[in-house]
Amino acid sequence: MHHLWNKLRLPSLAAVMAILLGLVPNSHATERRFTASYETTTTPKGTWEIEQQFFWETGSGFDTFAFREELEYGITDRLQLGIYLFDWEHAREEGERSTKWEGSGIELVYQLTDPNKSFIGSALYGEVIVSDEKVKLEGKLLLQKNFGPLMVVYNAIIEAEWEDHYKEDVGVLEQTLGVSYQLNPSFSVGFEAKHEVALEHWEEAGDHAVFVGPNVSFRAGRFFGAFAGLFRVSDASGEPNFELNTIVGFHF
Repeated sequence: MHHLWNKLRLPSLAAVMAILLGLVPNSHATERRFTASYETTTTPKGTWEIEQQFFWETGSGFDTFAFREELEYGITDRLQLGIYLFDWEHAREEGERSTKWEGSGIELVYQLTDPNKSFIGSALYGEVIVSDEKVKLEGKLLLQKNFGPLMVVYNAIIEAEWEDHYKEDVGVLEQTLGVSYQLNPSFSVGFEAKHEVALEHWEEAGDHAVFVGPNVSFRAGRFFGAFAGLFRVSDASGEPNFELNTIVGFHF
């Protein structure tokens, strides 16, 4: 009986392991599942990815439409370079309309641990954006945990901006959370949350803005996309009531 149990148990364990491994996302997949958060996976060495991002926010008396074209390149399997080719924004506030260049810049993402090989995935993110009116520096700690088809991502973010022709300095502390469940290899659903607070001159804190909303993402061959609608759930004067974030891309 004991020998029979061993014969049955080994194939059963192998089958279970095969199923679990099949549920784990591909470690080289860099398609974005979230719009407010970054995953800890990076573009493989020697490959390129182009992304088009669209962002709309609306609040009391204002609407803002922002666009970004980004090109990403895998310097190594752990180090990714992003080039912001062109950021521009169209805004409407109290009947006035304006369209302006928001800047160009670069980002670097360095993966510390792979979420598919380690207990938790982690990475460091750095960004610089420069325009004729402002400079923005941003740093992030990226964390990711995979539970089979379920992905959980957390970002801790600190920003420093010098606005109004570099005269005004503003700090921003932000944290984001994303949860995504893969229904099939092409489609995932989940939610995203964001919390941010601005610090004028790094001294006086403004209102705490908290946003929460649903998320969907898809993958089809070399194309991918992620979409999220975030609703403000906290009292924060001057902050948008709703944000729509979209990212579509192609890797090659």
